[in-house]
Formats: sequence, C-alpha cells, structure tokens
Amino acid sequence: MTRSAQRRAPLRSDRAWMAEGACVGKSQLFFAPNAEEGRPRPAWSAEPAKAVCGRCPVRDACRDWALRTHQDHGVWGGLDEVERRALRRRARNQTGAGSPAERAS
Repeated sequence: MTRSAQRRAPLRSDRAWMAEGACVGKSQLFFAPNAEEGRPRPAWSAEPAKAVCGRCPVRDACRDWALRTHQDHGVWGGLDEVERRALRRRARNQTGAGSPAERAS
C-alpha cells in the first residue's frame, strides 16, 4: 500500500457508516440551496431532514463525525450547523481549550 493510500484508508473506514444512513439519496433535504456559497439562505427548514435522522440507525456516528470534522453546512446526525457550533462552543468552554477567539466561535 502506498503512503498516500495509507493516509486515506482511515478516512474511508471512518465513513463506512454513511452507506447505512436513512438519508442515502435524499441530500436535497439536508443542505439548504446556495448556503455553501455564502449566499442568503432561501426559506428552508431543517425539520424534514431531522425527521429522517430521527429514524436513522447511524445517527450517532453521523453526528460524531460531523462534530469531529467541523461540517459547516447542512444537517448531520440530527443537528444543523448552528446546533453543532453551539455544542462545540460549549465543549471548548467546559474544557477551557482553545484561544478566546476559538471559544467565541
């Protein structure tokens, strides 16, 4: 195995759960149109996506991965980007980790 393949292997196995997600084939529910490009978000609700997450067998793995990899857009593991930022902020504040600027984000 090449060195670059060795570096990629953990990422592939780390995301094996994705194939089992209740969201497979439903990405339009999970990402607000144009949100990734920084344009104003149109009327979009995370609730339909969160309902799919509510019955998903890999919800916890999805949420953990999204938090660990700092996913900035969409619904992952039943949480939208605002909820994930709040969880990361609380965790940093509880541990005192990070700079003051990081703890404020």
